[in-house]
Amino acid sequence: MADIGKHESKRNSTPVSSARVRPSWLKWALLPWVMVAVMLLVEVCFQLPVLTLPADQRGDHAIDLTTATHVTVEPWSEAFSHSASSASSDEKTAEDEEEEFPEDAEEGASAAEEDPSSFTAGGNLRYRNETDAYIIPYVGYIDRLTIRSSEVAQKYVLSILLQDGTYRQVTEVHSLFHEDTAVIKGYVQAMTLLVDAKEPTVISSMVVNNGFFLNPYRMLFSGLMAGAVFLLIVLRKRIGQEPAYGFLIVALATGLFLAMAAPTNVGLSWDDETHYELSEKLSYGFNSRVTQSIEDFAIFTWSSSSGENLPHPLNSVQDGYRFAAAQNAKYRDNPALDSYQLHWTNNLIGYANQSFGMAAARWLGMPFTWQFAAGRVLNVITYALLCFFAIKNVRRFKLILAAVALFPTGMFLAGSYSYDPLGTGLCFLGIALTMDAIFDRNRPLSRKRALTILFSFVLGSLIKIVYMPMLLLVLLLPRSKFSSNHERIWYKSFAVALCMMGLLTMVLAVSTNIVQLQDNRAGGADSKGQIAFLMAHPFTYLGYFFPYIIRYFTVYFLDSLRTLFAYLGGTVPTISTLSLGLTLFAAFTDNREEQLYPFQWKQRLWVFLVLMMVVGLIFTTMYIAWSDVGSPDFGAVQGRYLMPVLPLMFMLLSPDGIVNRLNPRKWHLFFYMTQLLILGYSFMDIILFNMFK
Repeated sequence: MADIGKHESKRNSTPVSSARVRPSWLKWALLPWVMVAVMLLVEVCFQLPVLTLPADQRGDHAIDLTTATHVTVEPWSEAFSHSASSASSDEKTAEDEEEEFPEDAEEGASAAEEDPSSFTAGGNLRYRNETDAYIIPYVGYIDRLTIRSSEVAQKYVLSILLQDGTYRQVTEVHSLFHEDTAVIKGYVQAMTLLVDAKEPTVISSMVVNNGFFLNPYRMLFSGLMAGAVFLLIVLRKRIGQEPAYGFLIVALATGLFLAMAAPTNVGLSWDDETHYELSEKLSYGFNSRVTQSIEDFAIFTWSSSSGENLPHPLNSVQDGYRFAAAQNAKYRDNPALDSYQLHWTNNLIGYANQSFGMAAARWLGMPFTWQFAAGRVLNVITYALLCFFAIKNVRRFKLILAAVALFPTGMFLAGSYSYDPLGTGLCFLGIALTMDAIFDRNRPLSRKRALTILFSFVLGSLIKIVYMPMLLLVLLLPRSKFSSNHERIWYKSFAVALCMMGLLTMVLAVSTNIVQLQDNRAGGADSKGQIAFLMAHPFTYLGYFFPYIIRYFTVYFLDSLRTLFAYLGGTVPTISTLSLGLTLFAAFTDNREEQLYPFQWKQRLWVFLVLMMVVGLIFTTMYIAWSDVGSPDFGAVQGRYLMPVLPLMFMLLSPDGIVNRLNPRKWHLFFYMTQLLILGYSFMDIILFNMFK
């Protein structure tokens, strides 16, 4: 029987081995097919209204503008103010809006009878002033409507009476290239078109687009989301053992979508025109040059209309095509307007990855829009990899780090032009390596890890010097981590010296006017006077600081750094609440029974002091740069500045007595699926729903 058992065991070993190999191979073979299948299925679902139209309504066909009726409406400023206050999808009943259609139509008919050639000629709609408008009696389904005009940079209000008796307004439709496409997706009975005619304008044609087309932005989104879901499911066992892989999947899927799908213009994120400018300059090396794109983007040329800054100039896929084609034509050679020597500053470290992406794409001969996106793609990849290694190399607080690293605002910055993601990722890595070494008293601190801790904190702090006090976390490293007391003293003394050198360098630079903290946009701020006030009245300042922190704690530490997307808005309240709840649950339960390293009260106190040092420096530097002398308010402080130290706050909330005994495979799968939902919906909302519908 023993031999039979051995034989049976040996006989069954081969199928088990092959069964393990075959699914692993099938996982990666099935991945692209799953992504393509989901992309096509989503496109068919979105295009069902067009596919089910009668044959005579499909495809592209022009509207007969000779049937349009001229009407006189309220002045443009009032009409635009009214329409801009309502969303493009707001619907009202026709009875509520009867003043806008029937009475105007009668006035327009009488006006047209007086002098019909004054307003329509040869099928064109002529706008002479801001009170001119036309009613177009079109009946039928409109998926998209392309409007061609004689002037560029025009604003429109398209008021639509639907066949179901509801009324809809499509507002702020921008024609940057003599034509614009508005997304309607409804059965139309009549339309009123109002143009901001500061100059005489002619509408030459209005074309209904009811043809089937593939939306590349939506396909990119659905494909990446499908790929992420597929990988999270098939790799759930690996993710249950090592959560860092789940983070990498979610971060790359959502971050790459944002980096590649967002419009290739600035004015989307905080100061991204400055970050783009420095990234492109650095991409040419230190013998740099000012290019045409830098010159244009510095004043938001591509994202402005009639002198008004706009978050983006797009609201349909067709607009995106025109926008990209115009940019690629204009910046084909991206001529140098000026050449000069780029001088080294510490914050240039934060642009190294973005400039490398731009330089590589330019070397490969890619068009300008691809070069622009390449810088953002490298930003996402760098941030994701740094956070991945941080999560992988810490045994406690893995999900806390993952939750903070996946905050929507942090991922939004990673997919934009900014030096924050590189600095944040480096600080996360330093925190992870240091906190893991603090709790692990058995393994000696290797020279490689010791140097990586110092390198991560110093390099991240050189981008923003206010993070330098995080080096003081190494003072918590236990004696057992070092081979000798002499080595421990030297290492910790060196870390303290680096911290002091960094802070003294900032103080000396400010006091000697080498660096001026005051921002040109700060109005009445006076950095010299503010520094004098701080030195003369330190306790008065502290009386301002602590009450302000307490009063606005939730704003800076919980809300604005999680759910805000700069000039593109923020997440909806439901998504914001879900994100906060998931993060807090992870913070209070991020303990496994085999990972219970006690977090002593003395250690918590020191971590809290380090956290407050960084927070204090952030608020103080912004107080000097932006606030009036002696003011009790702190101007221009933004929650995103606190992102690098936020893991420390949630670590302080993590209790030692609570053990998470949930099945790690199921819990980690739920955690990352929810994070994918939060980020996926947030980025779909700001990109697909607002720009590329």
